[in-house]
Amino acid sequence: MEGIPTLVWVLVPAVVLAHAALSDIRSREVSDAHWVLLGAIGSVCCAWVSAEDAGLLSAVCVMSGSMVLLAYMLTDFPRIAQCAMLLSAAVLFAIPIMSDPDSGYAWAGAASAVMFFLFYAMYEVGLLQGGADAKCLMAVALAFPVYPMSEHLPVLWDVPYPASLIVNPSFSVMTIALVMSLAGALCVLVRNLVDGDVGPRMLTTYRMPVAEARDAFVWPAERMSDGVLVPCRGYLEKSGILDELEDAGIGEVRVTPMLPFVLPPGGVVRGRDGHREPSGSPHRSTRSALRPQFEHLSPSRPVTSTRYPRRVIRVRPHPGQ
Repeated sequence: MEGIPTLVWVLVPAVVLAHAALSDIRSREVSDAHWVLLGAIGSVCCAWVSAEDAGLLSAVCVMSGSMVLLAYMLTDFPRIAQCAMLLSAAVLFAIPIMSDPDSGYAWAGAASAVMFFLFYAMYEVGLLQGGADAKCLMAVALAFPVYPMSEHLPVLWDVPYPASLIVNPSFSVMTIALVMSLAGALCVLVRNLVDGDVGPRMLTTYRMPVAEARDAFVWPAERMSDGVLVPCRGYLEKSGILDELEDAGIGEVRVTPMLPFVLPPGGVVRGRDGHREPSGSPHRSTRSALRPQFEHLSPSRPVTSTRYPRRVIRVRPHPGQ
């Protein structure tokens, strides 16, 4: 029975992420329900599995802090309520550290909260382009403050403490997703080579008829500015840009494919023999997890879409909105 909670902790989020990835591939939209399930179930299971080794106080506080951040991410309360939620989360993550500064699990919980806001910052500066991508990683960070350990699970790598505070599950998932996304760049490169289109943007963009780009999962990589075709990056009003190009008599435009980044965390686990003391840690610990992301309204997407972060934490608007 001891391994069942760990299997639930890993397999349920894996199924949720698999469904989210399928939705992302099909429509480039992912419902927030995925991140609610991922963050909530992951946090509860993590506390359940870790309570004996990490202590009930640490397990409950880290779980509660994760729940508060999950609610903060997916709701749009008044500013004063948001500040209260952030303060509550900070207190909840700090209590285990203050009660036992040597607890590896307590520090792992705080590290997962740092990763939560790091992923949001990456979205804000454009390193993560999709709202669903950011929310997925943020939810993973909340669900897995530590690596699950079970004899029934495979091992990709074994990160010793305290390095696991940085190379935690959410960081590992992001790294794996980035490596896998290189396949998209390879496909773009091959397409450009076949078309004989060689240039500085041949790894990230390719040419497509303007009319075809309207219904394709692509972003325009060029736009009209003062009557001149210029490169552009980031989220822009797609239909408006394509209208300008058609009005200027331009039949083809360079585009960037909308590559689905939401991927299941297949095999990001700590070990085979159940929870055990990590090498170099004064306490048994379970390390970081994976957490969700934000979403804002787009005229072309329903409110339930997380491809475009809607509200939540002061998300940058689309140009033209």
